[in-house]
Amino acid sequence: MPSPVGNRKRMQRKGRAHSAFAAVAVFIGVLVMGLGGLRIYNMSLEQRLTRLNETIENYQELELDLRNKLASLLSPSRVYSVASAKMGMVADGGVAVVTVPPLARPTHSVALRPDSGPKAPVAGFSLAGLFEKEAHAQD
Repeated sequence: MPSPVGNRKRMQRKGRAHSAFAAVAVFIGVLVMGLGGLRIYNMSLEQRLTRLNETIENYQELELDLRNKLASLLSPSRVYSVASAKMGMVADGGVAVVTVPPLARPTHSVALRPDSGPKAPVAGFSLAGLFEKEAHAQD
């Protein structure tokens, strides 16, 4: 007659195999569900990105339309027609050229440097020393 101890060991081994198989199945199920969740999240982000790209394209088309409208409003022919028709402005045929007599002109031009306060030397070297003299047009 078989010993009851041997049957118990076989049943324990079978139970361990079933519990290990169940643990692996649960682990694989959790991984599959996690991957499914990531895929759904990925699809929602992709849809959001598509909507943002469509919005960007719509705004780019709107910007292009506005630029074209601005260019047409600023065209010289339109400005002239609006100035003459709506505002009553007319082009004067006489153009006068104004000249400054030579006695009123200075002998040389001097460009003054604005004083921005004392300059701190950079690593013991001051760049302000290079530009101490006033600039002259003759130079």
